[in-house]
Amino acid sequence: MPILLWVILIRAYRLGKDWIRWRKWTQSHRTSMTTKEFFETISQFLTGTFSIWLVRTTREQGLLVAMEDTEILVQRLALALEQTQSLPLEPASSELLKRLTLKAKYVIKRRRAHSKNKDHLSQQVGSKPSESGIFELWLAEYTKKDKRRLAKLGSPFLDEVCKVLELIRARRLG
Repeated sequence: MPILLWVILIRAYRLGKDWIRWRKWTQSHRTSMTTKEFFETISQFLTGTFSIWLVRTTREQGLLVAMEDTEILVQRLALALEQTQSLPLEPASSELLKRLTLKAKYVIKRRRAHSKNKDHLSQQVGSKPSESGIFELWLAEYTKKDKRRLAKLGSPFLDEVCKVLELIRARRLG
């Protein structure tokens, strides 16, 4: 019985913490957001319910900037979600997440090597970091503690991400 009580308390704590984050985010965020900000905001929530609310609100208010990079990164998120939905939730069978983690490690090594090779002048100019590895870095950080975290978001989250992707494509073309 005490174990069940702890599970309930932990769940209630996570929901309460997410509710506070959700209220702060909805009251303060009224402007457009980049894909990086979108991913970082998703990472802040501990439960899938609030992540779904975030994606839905972002879609309904049109907060995500409609650019080619945004479309590509959201499409990669949808693809990763689809692939994790088809996998069982057992840790031993998460081959996709292992591959994505290896890809993220490769991107991190490449960025470190690239940053070492940059000369001092380009750093003073304030060159914008490449967006090629944003998704892999975010995914590696998001699934660091729990490799099944992406799969646990479920199909409603995937549906909302696909709707966001459709909206971005429609805004870019029309």
